[in-house]
Amino acid sequence: YFDETNGMWTQQGTATKVGNTYVGDVAHFTWWNCDYGGGPITYTVTFVDQNGNPINDQHVYMLPSDSSRGGGHGYTASDGSLTGNIPTNTSITVTMWIYTQCGAIAVYTAQVGPFTASTNGGTVVVNMPTSITSSTATFTGTVVDCNKKPITYGYASISLSDGNYQWAYINNGVVNTSIVRCAGSAATTATINVYDYNSQTNITPITINNVTAGTYAFGQVSACGIPNGINYSVNVVDQNGTPLNGYCNYTAVGSPTVNSWFNGAAITNFIPANVIVKRVISVYNACGGVTVDSAYIGPFNSDFNAGNVTFNMPQQNVLHITGTVVDCNGNPLTSGTAMAFSTMDSSVRNATINNGSFSIPITNCSGTTLTYSLVVMDSKNSQQNTTPVTVTITNSDVAVGQVSACGLSTNEFFNYAFNGTTSKTMDSYSTYSQGNYTSFYGNSKMSGDNINGSFNGASVATFPLSNFYYYSNQRYYNFSSGNATITEYGAVGQFIAGTFTATVTDSLQGASNTYPITGSFRIRR
Repeated sequence: YFDETNGMWTQQGTATKVGNTYVGDVAHFTWWNCDYGGGPITYTVTFVDQNGNPINDQHVYMLPSDSSRGGGHGYTASDGSLTGNIPTNTSITVTMWIYTQCGAIAVYTAQVGPFTASTNGGTVVVNMPTSITSSTATFTGTVVDCNKKPITYGYASISLSDGNYQWAYINNGVVNTSIVRCAGSAATTATINVYDYNSQTNITPITINNVTAGTYAFGQVSACGIPNGINYSVNVVDQNGTPLNGYCNYTAVGSPTVNSWFNGAAITNFIPANVIVKRVISVYNACGGVTVDSAYIGPFNSDFNAGNVTFNMPQQNVLHITGTVVDCNGNPLTSGTAMAFSTMDSSVRNATINNGSFSIPITNCSGTTLTYSLVVMDSKNSQQNTTPVTVTITNSDVAVGQVSACGLSTNEFFNYAFNGTTSKTMDSYSTYSQGNYTSFYGNSKMSGDNINGSFNGASVATFPLSNFYYYSNQRYYNFSSGNATITEYGAVGQFIAGTFTATVTDSLQGASNTYPITGSFRIRR
């Protein structure tokens, strides 16, 4: 079902095919979705150019050929490889895009599969273009205000009939801006409007036909005759009339975007006049969710007060996870922390353990069922419970009883050595995992060094590194090759530990100079 508070789909039950119908029980009424259960499996492919060089950092999509299900995308690694999850028994269209000043260009597309098991598609050769031919259409002119004086605070918008547009600031009454067009693009029509901020705009748009490439001068234009903008006011409240906090965004084609925060009070923004404007209001609540209202407003030719915009905010309840904690000797814990790790996002709720007891506050919205992984720590003896306690909380407090902070060391560290130097220690570190993808990060506040690495694995084993980099002394060292050997891979709230060995190249010296870097870490997951 779709959890509106946390903004994600949550699995809760199954459905069985009976005849031509899927039948299942639901725990409550809301939006439900029966998802395809075939897979996923992994598909790996490596891209090289016509000279045999790996094609790295390029965007590749893997989409079902029949468009019946969603697909995935990612960027190729330094060796040109990309691994992604795909459904079983389904043909997949693999497409590589490169991004140029003329836009995105598909340089490779092929259909693969269907597959019944994870497959390595080998190496494919892509004929990469050696150059992209483009040209520019430059627009120049001067702009004066109602008193015939050059505008010092304004902008011009140029819209092409092929869909391209941009806006440019007016500099001392002068407009000089260019739009990149790819060779072979058809002639288009340009429509130009000029605006004096907080004042006026031209009555009749300027039109230039048959625009291809070159310079197009539109002469002198007067930003006078029609109000440029209006003051638009809105007050954002909940269903009880209580003012809310959030963020407004107003956009109109050919105009700069207007952004502003509001904090429990009505807000007024100067927005474009005489055009339709897209208004997006985001409201941030105590549950960590974002409610978004999107609407088209206008056109307005005078100031407008929209009054109240009402959001039906979910009811917010503060519940508690409570319990008692003992140390390895069975005595009530006198110094420690209880932590509840959300299994739905990366949030953590903490509470101090006092005289062997704790109470962790949990903000819950509209009776949503939340699941946490509970860890209790003995800060004096560096111990915690071996297995996190799974806690499900919905409408009332949950008492977990007695938990022993004993059995697993809480020691954490991140050490590293570059090019045979003496081992150094990171004083800030973290790890993140989603599915089989795991990353680790370390930072030294004293030296400013940074290390970031990842591997595709979720177990005790050795995995190839990917997306690894080292930053030191204002230099980036790019990843060449390496592995991570994982010796401990705990559940959320436990620890990921291991060692890594990598070879990197100095970004300023090129790939000809390589350096070894090694490290070891144990970081709470």
